[in-house]
Amino acid sequence: GLFIGIPALIMTASVSVLLSLAFLSQGVTAVEVSYSVFLFTALAIIVSGIQVMHERFAQDKQEYIKSLKTEVGNAEITAGRLSDSRAYLEALVSEISDLYYNSKRMGSKNTFAEVLEILRDSITTRFKFLRCRLILLYESGSSAGIDRIYAIDKELQQLTKEAGYEQGLVKFMLRKRQVLAIDAEKGKLDAEEFIIPAGCETFLAVPLIAAERINGIIVAEGLDLNEKNKFIVMASQFSMVLERVKLYELVQELAIRDGLTKVFVRRHMLERLNGELARADRFHTRVSFFMIDIDNFKEYNDTYGHLAGDIPVSYTHLTLPT
Repeated sequence: GLFIGIPALIMTASVSVLLSLAFLSQGVTAVEVSYSVFLFTALAIIVSGIQVMHERFAQDKQEYIKSLKTEVGNAEITAGRLSDSRAYLEALVSEISDLYYNSKRMGSKNTFAEVLEILRDSITTRFKFLRCRLILLYESGSSAGIDRIYAIDKELQQLTKEAGYEQGLVKFMLRKRQVLAIDAEKGKLDAEEFIIPAGCETFLAVPLIAAERINGIIVAEGLDLNEKNKFIVMASQFSMVLERVKLYELVQELAIRDGLTKVFVRRHMLERLNGELARADRFHTRVSFFMIDIDNFKEYNDTYGHLAGDIPVSYTHLTLPT
């Protein structure tokens, strides 16, 4: 403070010398003059110190205000980021809850028609796309092929005509067994067996794999690939439920048909008969019931054995519907 106030001190010393000369000329003693000069100089030093302290305080205040503004700005940026993160997490939680609810809906159904309807509703309400198809496959020994194709839209429709890429897509999936995502704008075509439909900017195909077997493929044309992961999760949910439904229908089939002859068992026949009689009574319609006997069946059975007797029963069962 004294260093910064040196000019003021020089001026004070000059004034003190002039005052001393003036006082001495008036007959004032040297001690009184020295005391007056000391007080005047001390006062000048104090004033100079106060001035320096005030300037420093003002400078520190400006720096503090500046730092506060910086901290407030950083806090606002952090708050904005936290708000964005919160919105993202809320959207993510909503998506996860939605997928969980969708999984519960599918898991509560036991028939293919019911599960397929939930899949149609889930896809059409959650995604925007150009076309969406479900390709179901069958297995015959070591080979596999297309069983049925469904168009997934506002209404579910089983297609009788292929779009042209299905056979090549099936070959690709049976070999690669992985998700295929194509963005035509980026020119990334990973499947050489087929060409995506004209006018289709994106192409997503998800294999429905369960127990090391491909049961089908869900194809989405024109889907925003940013939604790819959510679409894959939904397809995986359907894949697991589809496998369970197939097993359930197989168990049902085994429960109502004889394993060897494929003829309906007696219990199922009686249930169906009672149901048809109740339906006829309700709607006032007629019911016809045929009791058929195979000629010489007992003699054939006794001669060749029960295993051989199953053969004419099975052939009769296959012949009657025709």
